[in-house]
Amino acid sequence: NWKKTTLKLIWNERRACIAKSILLVDYANILKAIAHPARLCIVKGLVKDGPSNVSNMHVCLELAQSTVSQHLSKLKAAGIIKGDRNGTEIIYSIDNDFVADIVKTMKD
Repeated sequence: NWKKTTLKLIWNERRACIAKSILLVDYANILKAIAHPARLCIVKGLVKDGPSNVSNMHVCLELAQSTVSQHLSKLKAAGIIKGDRNGTEIIYSIDNDFVADIVKTMKD
């Protein structure tokens, strides 16, 4: 009976360790996605100023619209932002509280 209890404890500890590792990998992937200066600027702008379309972002960032769109795709794939269609344009907003909290701690 003690063997069963011991094995159960070891299994639970191992599961907790695996879950923690998965969470750390998720955090690392999110941090990698916002590590590029343009993507960090996009995220900071969305946190500070609220939802925006790609046209407004590309003027603010002084980057080609196609370049901004590529960065938005990476942020969207990482689960950091979401895009909602409004007629012919897509309005992007933050979709990750973890990232929003990180960016809010940064100084301008």
